[in-house]
Amino acid sequence: MDYRRCLGFSKEIQQRFGLPVRLLSRRVTDRRVEETEWTPGTGKINSKAMAFGLAMFLLPWVGIVVRLSTPNYIRLAVGGVLLWISGLVLLWSLRRIWPRNDQDPALGWTILVWTLEFAPLYVVVVLVTGTLLKD
Repeated sequence: MDYRRCLGFSKEIQQRFGLPVRLLSRRVTDRRVEETEWTPGTGKINSKAMAFGLAMFLLPWVGIVVRLSTPNYIRLAVGGVLLWISGLVLLWSLRRIWPRNDQDPALGWTILVWTLEFAPLYVVVVLVTGTLLKD
């Protein structure tokens, strides 16, 4: 629910029944239940994190531009490595901006998953673009 709707519910309950209403956010852990005051930003994804995620998604697709610019395999590989490194910089920056929980995977695991996603997709994008250029 959004903030306006929750505020409307709390005001309605206060007016009808005269009960004090607080908006809370509840987090259940293994040891206890934590309740904190709910704020409108709670649970929303940060716009910077959204932009970083979109950039991470689009990086392998830049392989189309790399393949259109050169047919040289060495330059294609260098372009892929540079895009991969830029993805690592984005991951590192995202970790600096977004606070890390204890449940988040370590940066090394995140880099491994990023590599396993990026490399095959980049290769396929470059190969398919090259095939389409030949036809």
